[in-house]
Amino acid sequence: MILQNVIGKVWTSLIGLPWRRYLRYVARKAVYLLLIFILIVVLRVFVFEFYSVDSNSMEGTLLNGDLIMVNKICYGARLPRKPNEMPFVEAAAYLLGFQSWAQDESWSYRRMPGTGGVKRNDIIVFMHPENEKYIVKRCIGLPGDTLQISHNCRYINGIIQPESQEAKFSYNVKSKAENLPVDSLKEYGITNKDFLWRYKSYFHMSMTDSAAVSLKNCSLIDTVAIDDMPVGTNGPALFPPHYDVKFTRENYGPVIIPAKNKTILLNTSNVAFYIDVITKYESNLLNISGNKIYINDKETDRYTFKMNYYFMAGDNRYHSIDSRYWGFVPENLLIGKVSFMFFSLDPEQSGFKKFRMNRMFKSIN
Repeated sequence: MILQNVIGKVWTSLIGLPWRRYLRYVARKAVYLLLIFILIVVLRVFVFEFYSVDSNSMEGTLLNGDLIMVNKICYGARLPRKPNEMPFVEAAAYLLGFQSWAQDESWSYRRMPGTGGVKRNDIIVFMHPENEKYIVKRCIGLPGDTLQISHNCRYINGIIQPESQEAKFSYNVKSKAENLPVDSLKEYGITNKDFLWRYKSYFHMSMTDSAAVSLKNCSLIDTVAIDDMPVGTNGPALFPPHYDVKFTRENYGPVIIPAKNKTILLNTSNVAFYIDVITKYESNLLNISGNKIYINDKETDRYTFKMNYYFMAGDNRYHSIDSRYWGFVPENLLIGKVSFMFFSLDPEQSGFKKFRMNRMFKSIN
């Protein structure tokens, strides 16, 4: 009896109270970790997202290697349309064997109320209309706008619009000599990646308007002229495909950007602009037979849009594949407004030279 009491006291002292305290400690830490996890998910879904710039299409406003913060509160957070759009869900689904569910399950488009709407010239991260990869561009056209690019100048509803001082255009530069050292142009902000192509002493370069003005005074340069290919010139395939008029990057439109609840008259001349809107984004059937247009098997000459759409372009106009190539961006693909840059790494450098110290912790307009 005495031996049993001794053993019971020893057992209690070894695994009784200490283990209960340890279990309570583990439980508290697990709750803290769970709360932190929930907080991260809530912040990423509803408040902000991080995006790493991986192209030169927004140079020199944004550079390849910039890490930027995307404000979701401004336009209202877009609620996930699929489970794998939620943070960590895709990884969890892979570990638990639910990959097909995470990819195939879908929900209707919903968005939280925002503090403000999209404004012209906002820099926006959105999902690419063709592959849903995150990309960043500048919004140059709002719902209901009539947009036209004429001789590289942008017009909205017939009124010329100011361009960002950092916007780059394609220039034809004639050198006084057949060879033009790249290093000789660095003082004008022109680097090796700005050289597009050349023919003998003619060089095509991407540069800002202010750089072009300065370059005209360079002793190595004969002439500097901005590219201005007229409508009908052979070049890259622009939006819309199979259209009667062949636009160029420098001369594009006019085009009416779809707006929610706005009705547009359709005909065989303009329907090419809205095929993706009517079918892909707003889930209708569209057929064209001769001069007649059928939507959901009913002949019609008009259509009322269900969503707002936007026209996006990169600041580095020659190096940007944007709405000029693939058309309008529907509101349900918008992620948020770019508002802040955390830091920037130059992918072409190594060591401490990779850090662009002058681009860290700065606001973006």
